[in-house]
Amino acid sequence: MKIRLAIIAMHPVQYHAPLYKRVCGSPAFNARVLYLDKIGLEGRYDREFRTTIEWDIPLLEGQAYEFLRNRPLNKQGGFFSRINLGIPAALKRGRYDAVFIQGYSLASCWIALMAARRLGIKVLWRGEVVLKASDDSKGLRSRLRGSLIKFFLKRCDALMYTCAGNREFLLRYAPRAIPPHPLVCAVDNDYFRREYHRHLPDSLAIRDELGIPSGNIVLLFCGRLTSWKRPLDALLAVKKAGTCGISVLIVGDGPMREELLAFKDMHAVHVVHVGFVNQSEISRYFTITDILCLPSERDNSPKALNEAMNFNLVPIVSSAVGTCGDLIVDGETGFRCAPGDTDAMATYISLLREQPALRHRMAASAREHIARYTYAANVDGLEAAALQALEDTKGVWRLRDAG
Repeated sequence: MKIRLAIIAMHPVQYHAPLYKRVCGSPAFNARVLYLDKIGLEGRYDREFRTTIEWDIPLLEGQAYEFLRNRPLNKQGGFFSRINLGIPAALKRGRYDAVFIQGYSLASCWIALMAARRLGIKVLWRGEVVLKASDDSKGLRSRLRGSLIKFFLKRCDALMYTCAGNREFLLRYAPRAIPPHPLVCAVDNDYFRREYHRHLPDSLAIRDELGIPSGNIVLLFCGRLTSWKRPLDALLAVKKAGTCGISVLIVGDGPMREELLAFKDMHAVHVVHVGFVNQSEISRYFTITDILCLPSERDNSPKALNEAMNFNLVPIVSSAVGTCGDLIVDGETGFRCAPGDTDAMATYISLLREQPALRHRMAASAREHIARYTYAANVDGLEAAALQALEDTKGVWRLRDAG
């Protein structure tokens, strides 16, 4: 007897595809992914990356899925970017035991919630949102937002948290006797470890190709070159640490590119900018990296952090990153610093440059730590959440009639 599970997915995403494949292949589930849009399957221009993005890895492989017609009021994003009026019919047609909803910030999430409640389908929920300063505001907008979140979460039968920050959010807005289940932020660790060993023999050739001087350590910034990611902090920290023996590798693009390149010319910071890099190529850059710098002022679950920790490097991460509390054991698997604290970042960069033994020891600890954050564990977590939701008052879990 398998649990019939509908997965509500915003659109195909490279980070979610491996999880959906595993859920669909799990002996615990008879699962189907209901996609709310086809974005991701075809190339589209990304205004922040300033390039056309077309993912070069399979996004639907191994899944049972269907695309529901989207009637958006705003295709650029926001609450009304997903309005899928066919969700109730799809849930009724599939006679599902449970529906897995991710987030609450789309109209279609609310449609799925209300339809499931009406049809007697159990609701499982996960999100990546963390607490922010506005959550403590007494303003009308903040109080209205809080009331809507509580309304939504109260009508879910099982909750899952993705990181410590997300769990704190749930404890604020959905306190309940039954604790939420972990469904951690994860990437395909096995894939990235294979990629590391594949590229390792060519690491010197890759460095030469990029013009990185022999003996320099490499500090990587990977992501959109936009203000909230704070890429300039990485260059400022290197300048404060002293530029000797350090090369900064920037992977990504965006509106701050010219400002960053102007800064490196003015202050003689050695910078190599390779632009946007697709998923199948990113590993060759991780392989030659010694330090990952992630200085964002807000970033709930940057998967680049998970990916990078599978390589032989040490992350320096802003405390504003949602997964920082889970992945970064300060001084062991990496270093934490407050957003904008380039002095602390510079101190850590200097320490790692001058003490290679410490750098290698911390890199090994980071690699060991990230091995716990897997898709396989998430399938188990999803099963536990579903069983809890389906359990009756006598401790027996019941499936819906499949007739």
